[in-house]
Amino acid sequence: MIISFMFLCIVFDVRVISVSSWHRCQSKNIFDLSTDYRGVSWSIGGENTLETVTTLPNILKKFNPSLKGFSRGQGLLQKGFNMAKSGAKTLDISAQVQALIKALRENKEVNFENDWKLLTIFVGRNDICNYCIDQNNLSPQNYSHNLMLGLDILYKEVPRLLVNVVGIMQIDPLKTVKKNTLACSLLQRNSCPCVINPSENSPELEEIKRINREYQAEIQYLISGDRYDGKEDFTVVLQPFLTNFFIPHIGKGEADPSFFSVDCFHLSVKAHAEMATALWNNMLEPLGRKQAHNNFTYDRSRIRCPSESNPFIFTKINSLPSLPSITTTTAAPGTSTTSSSSAHQCPSSMPVWVPVIVGMASLLAGITVASLILFWCQCWKSKAMRETEMKRTVF
Repeated sequence: MIISFMFLCIVFDVRVISVSSWHRCQSKNIFDLSTDYRGVSWSIGGENTLETVTTLPNILKKFNPSLKGFSRGQGLLQKGFNMAKSGAKTLDISAQVQALIKALRENKEVNFENDWKLLTIFVGRNDICNYCIDQNNLSPQNYSHNLMLGLDILYKEVPRLLVNVVGIMQIDPLKTVKKNTLACSLLQRNSCPCVINPSENSPELEEIKRINREYQAEIQYLISGDRYDGKEDFTVVLQPFLTNFFIPHIGKGEADPSFFSVDCFHLSVKAHAEMATALWNNMLEPLGRKQAHNNFTYDRSRIRCPSESNPFIFTKINSLPSLPSITTTTAAPGTSTTSSSSAHQCPSSMPVWVPVIVGMASLLAGITVASLILFWCQCWKSKAMRETEMKRTVF
């Protein structure tokens, strides 16, 4: 996927897409869990069309049917630029990034230097789930450091790239996911022992919750800084829709199992559709006003369209407030607005330094005139005093 992003006016030009995510979403039984259903993965799957499969690539194909890089089907044969591996931790990010760069350079359909690319990174859940087993290597600081190493490689080697980093989810609601199956009870504990095994309100579970929050804080600190702000054709954006993760309930304290696969750990196709919608909507929200919670309702009408006033994906640069137009009217969400200017305006063609120079010149001219007037007044006073003194000396 490729996205053209400039400072204030942004144009969709999506060509290449890549990702790191989960794939067990269509598993129906324990023997099917080894199959990677990459074609319906929320952030990289391109199976069928948006009318039947809700994924980020299928949404983007509405803007650019020639989008490349998404996955189809099962397994590795049609994986596209999907470099994700099941069970991977943040320590594996750098290797996946290197594999992605190699694939992009070798693909003849991709113009590595000129095509705009979108990469989605979602990693950390396996780190949290195994934190109690390996606290040193899976510390929040190492989580952030390993992610930074991967982003540093991308920043150095890949031109024209927008990186979505999906914030790590609040993991403890996973304890409420239950099914009356042997697969759920056994595999869930095996997949996420540090969350599932501790009892409610135990010191061990409270420790995991604290570490979870530290993971979120570390990733926020890394991306909100200026480490990746030195290039005009590269940006990293934190998409926080999973920060406050909520699983819909079907009863008192009972999570809706339809959002999870047979192992009660990996998300189902239904949840993947919700994740795709939430990610896309987050991408259309400016920094500082991004939704930091999910809203799993399975309502396809929640897929937003870019507005006429902001027909672009928000980054750090274009999220900055612009100069107000001459006449504007604001209204609550859902109501119409009117303006004497057009719905979407780019910055004036006049260079920003022109008014600064004019202002400085005016200031200097004012100081010069004031100095001349003051000098003339002083000369006049001196002359008058000399004439007075002369009169006093006349006999």
